[in-house]
Amino acid sequence: PTNHLDLTTREALQMALNEFEGTVMLVSHDRALLRSVCDEFWLVGAGAVVPFDGDLDDYQKYLLDQAKQRRESLSAATRLKKSAAPNPSIHAADLAAISANAQAISKKTPPATDESASESAFVSKEQRQAQARERAVLAEKTKPLKTRLQELEARIAALQLEQSQLHDRLVQTLPTAELVQANKRLSAIVDEIQDTEWKWLEYSERIDSLLAA
Repeated sequence: PTNHLDLTTREALQMALNEFEGTVMLVSHDRALLRSVCDEFWLVGAGAVVPFDGDLDDYQKYLLDQAKQRRESLSAATRLKKSAAPNPSIHAADLAAISANAQAISKKTPPATDESASESAFVSKEQRQAQARERAVLAEKTKPLKTRLQELEARIAALQLEQSQLHDRLVQTLPTAELVQANKRLSAIVDEIQDTEWKWLEYSERIDSLLAA
């Protein structure tokens, strides 16, 4: 509802919503408006609408935690998938056949040579080297994305700190010019936090996609 509204009109809308005695369901990206008029929050997702136990700061932490859990889960699944080696064990049917002819086989089959054992070890070593190369390539691809992710997290934290400081200032009696300037800066911070969070989620999803490949 606050899209394309100036600061004065936003404040008028905020006052009108607070004075209204009925129930209003408000959907908005304007966090300053949500903080100033909403008594409770609802979470929409996974095919359900449920009450959210917390405020907007708690919701942001919830989103970050959910994204990190998905990324860690995919990373663990990828490591498990890539570390799984082919099973060299003998099938039960083959084992039964060998057991049935154990004596004959032991008489006819020469003992394993050092050459065959070294060949098996060489294959295993090749597999480990291939897996190491895959991990190195994946790490090289995700490194800049993870670095950018950390930069965005730091930016969000800095913006939230400045936002909190501005809220503390706005509860004080300020000259009109400072009040207007503080409100403008607060509105800009709200917009930047929203944009930065979307970028964080975008980079997080790109990392998840690489780990799941």
